[in-house]
Amino acid sequence: MYASKSQGSIHQDDDDMMAYKTQLTEAKLLRKRAEEDAQLLANRIALLQAEERKALKRIDETKKKANEITTIKKQNSLVQKEKNQVRNSS
Repeated sequence: MYASKSQGSIHQDDDDMMAYKTQLTEAKLLRKRAEEDAQLLANRIALLQAEERKALKRIDETKKKANEITTIKKQNSLVQKEKNQVRNSS
């Protein structure tokens, strides 16, 4: 004859199974939250990198504009000096 499990043992097995399922569900939820957090961080990093590229582009454009202004000022200064020399020599 087969030995049957006692009633207490069956309830313990059911309790163990429920605890395992609960742990598994919690683990799945934690993994899902971690994946969502990782995706949010990746999105934030991408956004910050895009903002950095835009800022660097603006800085570069500002430097170019400053160089253009400096060049124009030098040219204007030379023209002004030439005009002054012409006036003084007349």
